[in-house]
Amino acid sequence: MSDSQSTRSFYMMDSRVVDSSEGVRLDVCQPAKAGPVLSQQTPWESHYMTPHSLVHFDGEYLLYYLVYIVNDGPHRMATCLATSRDGLFWERPELGQVEYASSKANNIIAVSNTVTVAVDPIAPAERRFLMTGTDSRTKPDAPGYVKESLALHTSPDGRVWTQASPALCGFSCDSTNQILYDSAKGKYVAYLRAFPGRRAVAYYEPPSLFEPWPISPAESNKGEVHATIDSQHRSIYIVDEMPIAIDGSDTHQVYNPGVVPMQGLYLAFPHIFRIFPGPQHPDATRFSDSELYEYWNDGMVAPRLYVSEDGISFRPIGESPYIDLGLGNDLDTRQVRMVPEMIDRGDEIWQYYGGQQTGHRLALADGIRPRKKSAVMRAVQRRDGFVGMEASCGSGNVVTTPVKCTGENLCVNYDAGAWGEVRVELLGGDGSPVHGYSLSDGATLVGNEVYGQVQWADRRDMGPLVGREVRVRFCLETAKVFSFKFE
Repeated sequence: MSDSQSTRSFYMMDSRVVDSSEGVRLDVCQPAKAGPVLSQQTPWESHYMTPHSLVHFDGEYLLYYLVYIVNDGPHRMATCLATSRDGLFWERPELGQVEYASSKANNIIAVSNTVTVAVDPIAPAERRFLMTGTDSRTKPDAPGYVKESLALHTSPDGRVWTQASPALCGFSCDSTNQILYDSAKGKYVAYLRAFPGRRAVAYYEPPSLFEPWPISPAESNKGEVHATIDSQHRSIYIVDEMPIAIDGSDTHQVYNPGVVPMQGLYLAFPHIFRIFPGPQHPDATRFSDSELYEYWNDGMVAPRLYVSEDGISFRPIGESPYIDLGLGNDLDTRQVRMVPEMIDRGDEIWQYYGGQQTGHRLALADGIRPRKKSAVMRAVQRRDGFVGMEASCGSGNVVTTPVKCTGENLCVNYDAGAWGEVRVELLGGDGSPVHGYSLSDGATLVGNEVYGQVQWADRRDMGPLVGREVRVRFCLETAKVFSFKFE
C-alpha cells in the first residue's frame, strides 16, 4: 500500500477525516474465511499450531507460527517457519537448528519461543530482521533473573537468529510483544503485555533499542499478577509503569498487541480472551459437564479491531469480533488468533489467523488436555474495507474535514448492494456546494465497488479543483462507505 500523497486513502474510521455525520455509524466489516493453508502434519506440531508474524522480504513470504511440543521430552513451546511465494502454498524449510527426536531435520527456530518478527527498514543487512522474544542468556539461578524477560534477536535472512540484546527490562512480558520501527514517528516503539489487574497492552518508546531500558517496577507493582499455578519464579508484570494503549474488561481481556501501521493510521487486531468462570465458581458443582467450569484459566479467543490516530491510544470499533468463531467441525470453533500483517492482492487483502477447536487452557497440574486440532487459516478482506460508515436507519450523511484535492478523479470505496445508493457532492469553505459538483451534478453510485469513480454532469473529472481544499459530503441510502481517494 503506497503512502504517497497522490494515492493516499482517506478512511471513514479516521476521526481526523470525518467532521460531522447524521444517521450513520461505524462498524467493523468481517473478512471472508477462505480455509486452511497450513495444517498439523509434523510430529512437533503435536498439541497445536498458531501463527504470530508474517513478513514479506525479497519476493518471499515468511510466516512464523508457535507450536506446543508435548511428545518429545519436556513440554515446551517453539517457533517454526513456513515460507511461500504466493501466500497460498506454504513449505516448511529444513533449518537444521533445533534437535527434535534426535534430529535437526525440521523447521524449528533456535531462539526464544514467545516471539514476534518484523523487518527493520533502517537496520543494516546483517540484522534486517528483528525478533521480539525472551532472554535466553540469563539463567534462572542468576541474580536478578526475571521470568519471561524481554530481549531482541536479529537475523539477516529470517532463518538464523542471534540474541542481540541483554534482558531489556525487569518485567515478565509473557508472549507476543511487539517492537517495531515506526516510520511516521521516526523511532522504535514497543507494545508490551501488561497486567494492571487484567490483561492489557502498554506503550513504550525505548530510548535505546539494544541496551537495557531505564524503567523498573513501581512500588505499586507487587508481582505475581498473573502467575501460573506451576510457576517456579516470581513474575513481575507491567502494572502502571507505562500508559495502557489497548484495553478490554475484566471478563474480555486483551491478549496481545497485534499492531500494524497503515498510511498514517494504526490498526490493531488483538486477541480478546473471553474468560470462563472456572472450577472455583459456585456453579461448577451444579454444571459439572459444562466447559465454562471445567478448567482454570480457560476460555474462548477471537480478535477485535482497534484503531488509533497516534499509535498510543487505541479504541475498539463495533461490538463484534473481527473474525468470529466457526461452526460444527470447523477448525476455529474455540479460538481465532490473528496475524496483524497482511498481503496486498489488488482489490483484496489476505489475512491469516490460527484456528483452534479447544479453548485457551494448555495444561493442568494433573495432566494435559487432549491435542488441539488447529490450523493456519486465510481470510479475504476488501481493500481498505476494514471498517464501514453505514446508514444506521436506512439513510444518513457524512461530511469530511477539508481535504486537498490531489487528483482529477474522486474514487469511493463503497457497498450499496442491489438496492442502496451513494450520492456525493463537494463543499467549499463556506459549506455550500461547489458549482458543478453538487448532489444534482454527480451520478449516483450503485452496486459494490472498490474505488469506483464519481462522475459529474458537466465535467467528467475534478481537474479545475486540483490543488484546492474541499469537503466531501456523502449521502447514503442503505449503503456504507469505507474510504475515498483522489487519483
